[in-house]
Amino acid sequence: MLRNRLLVCALMIVLLVPSVAFASFGIKGGMNDADLTGDDLDVDVETLRGRTLSLHFNMPMNRNFSFQPEFSYYEAGATMPSDFSVSGAGDEDDIDLRLTYIAVPVLLRFQPANMRPLAPFVFGGGYVAFNQEARFEFTPAVAGDTDQLDFDEIRKTDYGWVVGGGVQFGQFIVEARYSVGLVSIVDFDDSDDDDNDDTDVFNRAITLMVGVDFD
Repeated sequence: MLRNRLLVCALMIVLLVPSVAFASFGIKGGMNDADLTGDDLDVDVETLRGRTLSLHFNMPMNRNFSFQPEFSYYEAGATMPSDFSVSGAGDEDDIDLRLTYIAVPVLLRFQPANMRPLAPFVFGGGYVAFNQEARFEFTPAVAGDTDQLDFDEIRKTDYGWVVGGGVQFGQFIVEARYSVGLVSIVDFDDSDDDDNDDTDVFNRAITLMVGVDFD
């Protein structure tokens, strides 16, 4: 089911590109500073650094605005506080919740016309993301091997908002973006505790990327 959804998303992007008179594409890569937020997050988490890679298409609508769908891989999650406990981890272990997603952001981009070679831009839109992996990683405070434990109570689909901006110098791009989820990443549907069914814990991240456009 998950692979079918990804194939449909990729096919939609491929079919959209020839539908406009002119479209450029490009690749970007960088890093996320991710953490979690929400009313039901009862621990103080720290940011977790992860990788991101994105393929984007830029489809001009007029001189200033363009439609920009993307196909992205990114790592999210958070670093848990020292008093957080997980079955299988030692009392002194550093514990990270690592989440991996394939996402399809759909953005509206504004870039003033005739601003070359250094052209600023801003963008905003939404995204849908499909979880590929969710695990806790335990790193001993004293040097040792990192251990892992799968986290099964993760929701398979996430969606939310994205805003950001950057500058383009010729074909080269530098950008920053902020994203926040609108659906809880935790899914306790199999739990006998009804209070867990509405647990609100959301992804959020600040992302820095560099890339290149190909006309």
